[in-house]
Amino acid sequence: MVDDKEVNLQILEQVLAPLGFDLVQAMNGREGLEQAKTANPDLIITDLKMPEMDGFAMTQRLRNSPEQEVIIIASSASVSEEDKMKAITEGCNDFLPKPVEIDKLLSCLQKYLKLEWVYEKTETKLTEREDVTAAFIPPPDESLRLLYEAVKIGDFEAIENQAEAIKQRDSQYTIFCDRILQLTSEFDETGLTKLLQEYLGIAE
Repeated sequence: MVDDKEVNLQILEQVLAPLGFDLVQAMNGREGLEQAKTANPDLIITDLKMPEMDGFAMTQRLRNSPEQEVIIIASSASVSEEDKMKAITEGCNDFLPKPVEIDKLLSCLQKYLKLEWVYEKTETKLTEREDVTAAFIPPPDESLRLLYEAVKIGDFEAIENQAEAIKQRDSQYTIFCDRILQLTSEFDETGLTKLLQEYLGIAE
């Protein structure tokens, strides 16, 4: 996993680690090249725009290296056709827009790693929350700004109340709000700030 935003790496790790994947992280393309040489991964998920070396350059280097056969999935908040085409032209196998939808991520992994997902059987009826499609979808900017203002003043109770209210209004934001609630329970003001800045487009 190659991304200069720690929160994006954390999201992928929270999804993939419990499924049994061995994960290696890098914060830019140069680190990604080094990790590819030492870890010999089956698949790389990389951001495109990063400092030092971006995902385009890293992919190009990998395609001209002994690791040239590795599967590379580009993942970026920029979903322009130009960026998609450039990623594929440079050698990426596929493209996943951010925020990454978990079902699309798992489908992509299934396709390229030739996996077969085994689902746990249950006799109990799924609740509404459990039946929600697993997708990390952020709420509208207005709700994100309210959460961000509460974080800036350290009002963890307000953050918790707002996150719960957002979940009640629309279940598609459940995964995102659960992440907010987890960070809130840990009093992780830095993690909350980074997460909300990422989706509000606020520079650090």
